[in-house]
Amino acid sequence: MWFFKKRENPESSVYLQNINNNLKESFQRIKKDMQATKNWLSYFKDRESDHENRLKNIESRIEEIGEVLTYMQEAQEVKTTKRQDRVVITDEEEYEESEESPKILNDLTDTQKAMFLRLGTLLYESSQEWITAKALLASVIEGIT
Repeated sequence: MWFFKKRENPESSVYLQNINNNLKESFQRIKKDMQATKNWLSYFKDRESDHENRLKNIESRIEEIGEVLTYMQEAQEVKTTKRQDRVVITDEEEYEESEESPKILNDLTDTQKAMFLRLGTLLYESSQEWITAKALLASVIEGIT
């Protein structure tokens, strides 16, 4: 029965071994390429989610700025109506002084009187309801120098 046995050819064995090694090497390279592709895809996905988060943050900031501008516009409209309703005392009109007002002013020091005068001037000129202490101090220092 040795007639039916296939003979082994050393050249074909080497040839098959080379094909086997080449296939293994090719599949390993394909695996590496697939891993590299996966890494790139995950990188781009992370970048996209980062950009989405940043865009949402910018949109929320823009909304906040819009709300602030709307509030400021409404406040400006209220100021405008208050200015129109404000009665301005002219030199010709008489100002009635109460008995207490000279006493209060006399009790103040010169610095306090200067600050009081600056505060009144700033409030009148800026048409605001209040002035920050920093702005008042800057105005008083400016008046001293």
